[in-house]
Amino acid sequence: MRDVTLNTIQALPQPFTLEQMQNDILNLYLLQLRMTSLFTNDQRVWTLAGKSGIKEGEIWIGDTGTEEFHLVYADVQDSLFARALEQQYSFGFFGFDNLLCEPMEMDTIHTWVAAYLIDMQGSNVVSEWISNGADIYVGSCIHACELANARNILEGGESFFPYTPDDSNKVDEVGALTVHQMALLAGMEEMTIRTAISRKGPNQLKAFKDDRRTLIKIEDAKAWLAAKGRHVSVTRQSHAGAHLDLEKTGFLSIAGFSHAMARRVTYLDEVKPEAKTIEKLVELVANAGMKTPYIKDRDDLLNAPLMGQVAQILELPHDLFVLRAQEAVLRDDLAQTEAAVKEASTASHSS
Repeated sequence: MRDVTLNTIQALPQPFTLEQMQNDILNLYLLQLRMTSLFTNDQRVWTLAGKSGIKEGEIWIGDTGTEEFHLVYADVQDSLFARALEQQYSFGFFGFDNLLCEPMEMDTIHTWVAAYLIDMQGSNVVSEWISNGADIYVGSCIHACELANARNILEGGESFFPYTPDDSNKVDEVGALTVHQMALLAGMEEMTIRTAISRKGPNQLKAFKDDRRTLIKIEDAKAWLAAKGRHVSVTRQSHAGAHLDLEKTGFLSIAGFSHAMARRVTYLDEVKPEAKTIEKLVELVANAGMKTPYIKDRDDLLNAPLMGQVAQILELPHDLFVLRAQEAVLRDDLAQTEAAVKEASTASHSS
């Protein structure tokens, strides 16, 4: 399989970055923690989230955000929700299906994510929290989800996104796209697509009517996108972890470090099966006393010789890998210490 990365392929213009969408996902996570507190108490919610030292009732202060609650993307990045959206972002904008989750089909996690996002888009609960100062935005997530669904249809797959606030965008016709979906795939406004349909000439976008809706056949969509330089070729592989730049990339927690290494293992196993990455890690576990092959045990991360061997297997710079592993542990320790200090400070003020 070709070794391709997001930097070396044609891609659509991104109206938002992956990091911005991840921040929106994190804010949705905080919303869900707040909603959970309706059915239990704050202490149980923060225990579930792995946090401590947060004052009773503080979860209900709208303008208190993720940073104040020590929530970071590593807390949620392994969730099915986050992984599905990252897969959709990659596939939608870059044509990469990085296989972080299930295939993009009906009745998979992708359908559940689509349903949730549409609910959040028209949610009174979200509106109430925003009016109280909370930072909640679902637009980036919906855009990524809808775009991935449109590209899936364009490539002959089925729709996993049957929910829309506007029924005119629902498609029963197999092998066809709506104007809205075509606009997403072209990175253009819907009015631009309608103009391309109505304007006669060699660059006219062919369309047809179905129950008063304007639809575009797949072959016509592909031909027009190619002529406009907006057709993105599709590759299905786990690109995540392809170029892990340890000079620029640090880790805020052990969980974040472990997650990045798991992606690196998946990537190497797919693009270089002859390297036998997983087999080598399993052998290292057996021979070196490593507690887990998932590189998440604190003592293992601080074991420089052991991490040096892992770096070699993962084809990463030895010294930087060892230092980044130590950094992940130190930052984890610091976060726990800060939480303990906050808890002790709260206790001293209440006594």
